[in-house]
Formats: sequence, C-alpha cells, structure tokens
Amino acid sequence: METIAEGEVNQIMSKSKEQSTSTPEPVSSALEDVLSDMSLSYLRRLQRATTVELNTLFKLAAPAIVVYLLNNVTSMATQIFCGHLGNLELAAASLGNNGIQIFAYGVMVTLSLSLSLSLSLSCLWMFM
Repeated sequence: METIAEGEVNQIMSKSKEQSTSTPEPVSSALEDVLSDMSLSYLRRLQRATTVELNTLFKLAAPAIVVYLLNNVTSMATQIFCGHLGNLELAAASLGNNGIQIFAYGVMVTLSLSLSLSLSLSCLWMFM
C-alpha cells in the first residue's frame, strides 16, 4: 500500500522527468556556420573558427584554471608563513609542497595514461 509520502515522491519524480525531457540543451552551430561560409578566405575562416573554439574551450576550462591558481596560492601562503618561522622550516615546507605536488601530478598522469590505454585496448578487443 502506498503512503502519502511515497505518492508525493512519485509525483515529484514524474514531474522532474517531464521537465528534463521537454527542454533539450541548445546546440550551437557557430563553428559549422563559420567553416561553411565560402565568401571568406581560408585564413579568415580559420581565424574565426579558432576564436569560436577558444571561447568554448575557455568556458569549459575556466574552473580548472581557477582551481590550479588557487592551489598555487595556498602553497605560496604556506611557504610565506613558514618563512616567518625560520630558514630550516621554509626549506622543509618548500620541499614538502613541491614533493607532494610532483607526486600528485605523477599519479594524475599515470592514471590518465592507464585509463586511455585500457579504453583503447577495450575498443580494440570490441571490434576484433
């Protein structure tokens, strides 16, 4: 038997499904329009297409850029505060921060390479 709370949840879920399917995401055809405009020279089309792509990439990459800059600011602030303690503490904090950042970057690169390798091998096995 369905309780009132379950009925309300089901009603809310059905409304959210209707809303998500009724409004598709807008698709931009700006790049296709620029590349198919034959009234412009090749170099002008390439320049405008590059501008469109860079705008799109910047919108996607801006949060990652901000996180990277904030991470560097926190490392710099840590080193500044340790510099007030003394030379030995500053050297330890500098080595620690750089060591951790290099280790984290190495882990990130290793994981991305192993993921790309496993995906490419799985696609290879799928089509064989």
